[in-house]
Amino acid sequence: MISNGLGIALAVIAGIGTIALFAWLWKIMKKKPVAGGTIGFFIACIVVTGIVVVPSNVYVINEGKDYTHYWVYSSDTQYERSNGESVEITIRQTQCMIINDTQDDYALESVIYGFGFADDKKIGAMSAIVLSRSKIDYFFDEEPPETISTESSASAVTRTWLRTEADYGGLEYLNEDASNLENLQDLLHDAMED
Repeated sequence: MISNGLGIALAVIAGIGTIALFAWLWKIMKKKPVAGGTIGFFIACIVVTGIVVVPSNVYVINEGKDYTHYWVYSSDTQYERSNGESVEITIRQTQCMIINDTQDDYALESVIYGFGFADDKKIGAMSAIVLSRSKIDYFFDEEPPETISTESSASAVTRTWLRTEADYGGLEYLNEDASNLENLQDLLHDAMED
């Protein structure tokens, strides 16, 4: 597990290093280094793409509106929270994970463009959730745009927005486990009583 910034730096260094290596090898073989650099460039494109595309994303909420973005290359990794507990990171490449390392609750809001249904999630204090999407689109004060352009033929496009409880407006109707229907049943029961 490495930080996002370190991953980008690693990709740049690997790309430049690959180009330099092939140019140097061609020079040793008494051929034109430019030819080796060109071959190195195409191999570097593959290496850099692998470094950037292969990892899964892990987002750790630190405090307030502060978060850290990590890249995970192995599905068998652990993250140690500030209280000493370990969180097992078991995610696939098409998933991402949010680890709340605070005593505050957060919300992951679904921003829907088109016709669709919201799937907002509560991220409880000192909890972790795995999402079926590969990344989070907006964080805290990065407000999503009113409209987006897409080439998708779907009737709705969904983006995710990580927000504090105060910015979201309260989390009383959100469950940490959004896969069950208890929240909907509670809402229907409350509505029937009124």
